[in-house]
Amino acid sequence: MAADVTLDCDAGRRLGCNTFCCRLIVRLREDEREPSDACKNCVDKDLRDGFCVHLDRETHRCGIWSRRPAVCRAYDCNRDPLLAIVLRDGFTSLVALVTSEPPPADVPPARIPYVAAET
Repeated sequence: MAADVTLDCDAGRRLGCNTFCCRLIVRLREDEREPSDACKNCVDKDLRDGFCVHLDRETHRCGIWSRRPAVCRAYDCNRDPLLAIVLRDGFTSLVALVTSEPPPADVPPARIPYVAAET
């Protein structure tokens, strides 16, 4: 993803992604781990709903956007085949999602638009 664009998360949620990327497991690189958490490999999830602990519940935006992990910087929901299933069928559970039939090859997935980054 280019440095001068961000996902239009509002448009994505209107399409039905339900803050999809904030539910994914985010593995930290060794240099991204806090010294006190040297053995910790992943970003924490809120045990109540499975969302990333850095998700701002009021705005549904990343609370650490400027210093988010590399895997979050590289993630492109428009290239994630699981998101196409979420947009087609709705997200019910991770088990249901990963065991769903993939979308037909001739049906293009819904795309989450990009917008210029805020300055």
